[in-house]
Amino acid sequence: MLKNFSDKQLALFAILIIVCIGGGVPVLTKVAVTEMPPFSFTFFRFAIATLCILPFFLKNKPKLHKDFFKVIIFSLLLSFNVTIFPIGVALTTATIGGTLYVLSPLFIALLSYFLLAEKFHLNKIVGLIIGFIGALIIILLPILTQGAAFSGNIMGNLIIFIGAAATSLYTVLSKPFQKLYTPQQLTSLFIFTTCFVLFFLALTDIWTHPLWWQHVSNSSILSTFYVGLLGTVIWYLLYQYAIKHGSPVIASMTLYLQPVTTFLWATVLLGEQLNAGFLIGSAFAFLGVYLILKSK
Repeated sequence: MLKNFSDKQLALFAILIIVCIGGGVPVLTKVAVTEMPPFSFTFFRFAIATLCILPFFLKNKPKLHKDFFKVIIFSLLLSFNVTIFPIGVALTTATIGGTLYVLSPLFIALLSYFLLAEKFHLNKIVGLIIGFIGALIIILLPILTQGAAFSGNIMGNLIIFIGAAATSLYTVLSKPFQKLYTPQQLTSLFIFTTCFVLFFLALTDIWTHPLWWQHVSNSSILSTFYVGLLGTVIWYLLYQYAIKHGSPVIASMTLYLQPVTTFLWATVLLGEQLNAGFLIGSAFAFLGVYLILKSK
């Protein structure tokens, strides 16, 4: 059935699912880290993801190429991002935690141009600009209209910004390895690498946050399972799928649309109301994605 669709259509379908799932990740991460230390939360997130994806990884009997360790090394870039993200979002707001990643497509576009020699047609350039304007509208209008509640924390914002830069470099570096590994294999290796690293970091929480597990509510547990299964396994599988069937720049457009779904999640869970600025910014973001997908 999928053979009836073009590569760009498949990439668009993956992006739509990604933005719906990913919009809830900053909000539910914020819920969980109010009761769980960031390192422990991220370890359990990836432990859940490992248990889910390991059977499928072993079933396909992957053949590891000689450059296997290169995949592990650049996977550490994404491991670094997901490790510091809950630290940043604990300091700032969930909304800012999601929207700061809209800067990634600009990083990715420049890195793709220099490292992958990706050509930029007019539609793609205009789409990047329009999408970025839409994202800025979504970010700035709530700050102007609702004050300090959306101002966040400078250190938290900086931490998330650095994580977004690391994600951008991972996105570009993973493209050449699509010829050797499937999206499932690349996602699995990233998940295994992160789970291994976080195991040792989570051990430090025993001393810094003793007996923290005695105060964890059901909402934090459910949030961790959501972020681990849907926000990690499904999200990163589809993200690699979008890179394979599109390009790093096309895949990165999910980061323009995710602020839209993040606001929708916040509306449902936190009671925030939509405003005209949100609707205008969303329209710009969708238009930017459309122009990029339409480019040759």
